[in-house]
Amino acid sequence: MGIRIEWLFIGITSLLILFGLEVDIETPPQHHLTEKKPQLRLTNTTLLEVGSEGVESFAYATEGVKEGEIFSLENLRYHTYKITNLEAKKAFFQKERVDFMGHILFESKEGYTYMSDDASYCKRESLLVVEGNFTATMGKNTLFGSSLHLNVQTKHLKAKQIRFIFFTSESNQQNGIMKPSIEG
Repeated sequence: MGIRIEWLFIGITSLLILFGLEVDIETPPQHHLTEKKPQLRLTNTTLLEVGSEGVESFAYATEGVKEGEIFSLENLRYHTYKITNLEAKKAFFQKERVDFMGHILFESKEGYTYMSDDASYCKRESLLVVEGNFTATMGKNTLFGSSLHLNVQTKHLKAKQIRFIFFTSESNQQNGIMKPSIEG
């Protein structure tokens, strides 16, 4: 029969309180109590998204963390049947949306290339959205702008404050500035 450590602690604490000594029990800060731990941590990993039709997309990342509904990846390379290549320093997958940050490179199957610092891609709508400056190229033709909405499936493009360099077979080069159209 021995003295349990819990009873010893309760006895000493009771004596201290009885004799008027103050006991300060330190509690951890509140943010530590609510902090989530990662559900999954990956290093140098290839991920496959498989649907009823087979492989829908695949991605490679040097680091990956899943916390709740958000899956974050670093140094991402992403491919689908619509997208030849999409690269970003960081990406955050959440359900049907992917947010990309840092040195975005998007290459479509048709040969278009888009570059930006931040972008979002909605998988359900096949919509690439860039709310900052971007550069788009196809061959020698180049388009610069401050906002881009591209439907990858229909090839419909909306852009703001664009400048372009466009080469035709009849002339060497034309430079121009276009103002955005106002849609009602």
